[in-house]
Parts: sequence; C-alpha cells; structure tokens
Amino acid sequence: MRWGDKRYYSVDYYLKQAYGEKVYRLPLNGGMTCPNRDGSLGTGGCIRDSVWVELGLQTAHPETNRFIRSGFTLECFQEAVRRLWEHRIPVIVHVILGLPGETNEQILETISYVGHLPIFGIKLQLLHVLSDTSLGALYQKEPFPLFSQDEYCELVCDCLERLPQTITIHRLTGDGPKDLLMAPLWSRAKRSVLNQIQKTLETRDTWQGKYYSPTSIP
Repeated sequence: MRWGDKRYYSVDYYLKQAYGEKVYRLPLNGGMTCPNRDGSLGTGGCIRDSVWVELGLQTAHPETNRFIRSGFTLECFQEAVRRLWEHRIPVIVHVILGLPGETNEQILETISYVGHLPIFGIKLQLLHVLSDTSLGALYQKEPFPLFSQDEYCELVCDCLERLPQTITIHRLTGDGPKDLLMAPLWSRAKRSVLNQIQKTLETRDTWQGKYYSPTSIP
C-alpha cells in the first residue's frame, strides 16, 4: 500500500490531492476572528475550512500523564475531541514516544486508542531531553533509557501499522533546538531518521494500517 512514494498517508500527500499541487502551511496569528464566522460577512464559515486544531495528548496512560504534569485527564481530552468533532473541526493529536517509564507496549496502547478516535491527523514526536527543563534536570540526576535510532525507527513502523489509513501523518520524529538538546543527539539528523523509517517500512514490507482493526477498540 502506497500514498505517492510513501507507505503512509502523509499530510503532504493529502494536501496535494486536495489542492492539486504542493502546498505550504504558514501559521499566522492576526489577533482576529474570521469575518465569515463573526457576523461581519456571515456566520456559517467557508464551505471548506483550512482550520485544524492540535491537541497534545502525549500519552493515554494516567500515571505517565501525572508524571509529565500535563494538567488534564484523559476524560478532558476525550471531551475536547468530541466537541470539536461535533463542530466538524479536524483534530490533530500529538503523541510523544519514549516518555520515561513507558514500555513499547504502553506506547502502542496509546496509538491504538488514538487510532479509534474521530480525528484527522497525528503527530508522532520523539522525546527530546532539553537543558534548563525539569526533564533535563531529572535526566542529569538519574539518566533514564532513551531510544537508539534503530529502536525508534522500528517503533514508528509499529505505530504506523496500527493506525487506520484514514488518519494523516503530520510528523514522525522531530528535532529539538540544537543549543538546548541534551539527548538523543542522533535526532539532530532528521532527514536521516525519516529516510531510515521509509527504508524500514520497505524492508518489513509493511504500511500504515496493516494491522489496524476497527473492531479492536481498546
């Protein structure tokens, strides 16, 4: 299964299909609302909204959620997704891979949970340890295990296999600020990581949704 030259449904592929050419996203904050919504020109909005809401779930496990001090519960997150879905606002969910104390099995449980939500896209974010943060101080005091590049690329493929083919993939890794990044240092070579993920998918002859089951709701 392929979407263009990739074995996953990338947001780039989605945008090319939607607009017929490569599209670049430019985030702007104009400090204003939309005239098609606030009553200036209308109240219903455009027939096709370029408006997405990103929610930082990070993990579906309450104990990890408390550890990272997210400040919300899984129930709060679920309610936000429900309300946005009811208003037909596409949702992109952030998940962090490699949070301290989480096993690969727990990470895949989070992915399975997200895969059964009515969402538009997902961002898979490698955990970065940055200086001048609580996590950085903890890592210096009591270093916790981090993924090697090989381990991370294999795990990302495991995640993609368990996501439905309708969810767009907006991120597969991430690159922390070079002047603050403590670990893992291999993440600086973002292009190398993305290339290895693609190669791993090819080697395993796998693709997004290969093991997704709509009936196996967690």
